[in-house]
Amino acid sequence: MEGTINKLNKFLKKEHPDRQVKLIPVHTPSYRGSQVTGYDAGVQSLVTNLAKKGEPNGKLNIITGWVNPGDVTEVKHILQEMGVEGNILLDTETFNAPTMPDRNSFTFGNTTIEDIAGSANAIGTIAMCKYEGGNAANFLEREFGVPAIVGPTPIGIKNTNAWLQNIKKLTGKAIPESLVVERGKAIDSLAGLAHMYFANKRVAIYGDPDLVIGLAEFCQEVELEPVLLLLGDDNQAPSKDPRLAELDKKANHAEYDIEVIWNADLWELERRIKERGDIDLILGHSKGRYIAIDNKIPMV
Repeated sequence: MEGTINKLNKFLKKEHPDRQVKLIPVHTPSYRGSQVTGYDAGVQSLVTNLAKKGEPNGKLNIITGWVNPGDVTEVKHILQEMGVEGNILLDTETFNAPTMPDRNSFTFGNTTIEDIAGSANAIGTIAMCKYEGGNAANFLEREFGVPAIVGPTPIGIKNTNAWLQNIKKLTGKAIPESLVVERGKAIDSLAGLAHMYFANKRVAIYGDPDLVIGLAEFCQEVELEPVLLLLGDDNQAPSKDPRLAELDKKANHAEYDIEVIWNADLWELERRIKERGDIDLILGHSKGRYIAIDNKIPMV
């Protein structure tokens, strides 16, 4: 390890003589916890080691968690519409990079050390994912007095409503008519689809806790029935998440049950699907496509 660091230092001194480098210790998920808790620990380690109190900067910290680059673009759009200057931690928008005619692409992170340092001077923090960034938001509140709101992940109408209200609460900015119109178009689209196509279709969802729970809440909004939730994490903290209790309550009212499986992998997903025999739709990342193909079940 020491030899690697010495080589790195020599390279940096030669290629970037004026660049200051900071090494941040982070427990890797392979040795401590899961990918979910590992990401959360990584973001917390960044703000713990780099955040520095200074003059207020008027920015709103947005800790994105595990969302895709297109989601970050949408976050920036919403903040711009509201007239809010965001400090995006971590800004992965350019990971959705074009490949240009000269074969160059622009895949680089946009978050700087200065951005992370300035997180201590923001007007507030919103962690979009409770289990992938929530601890960093709580740290900034505890150590620097930056007000924190953790979740919900803005998937679906209800959660996006709450997310916009949280931005308004922390910044004092009004929600503009442009976003109300966008919301109205989304509701109009869902109203035309939900009962005719989605009602009572049974869904299996797999992935990290915030994504699975958010998608399950969205399913209930559009009359889909999220009957099987598989979370690839051995952390039992989400088992007490009040959102799960609310999902169960709504499911009982609609007369179906929700099965939640912890520390599940794709083998478990396929086994459960075969045992049940009643799944109409699969929601999850692309690694599950073979299960969808083999079992002739549509997948999103």
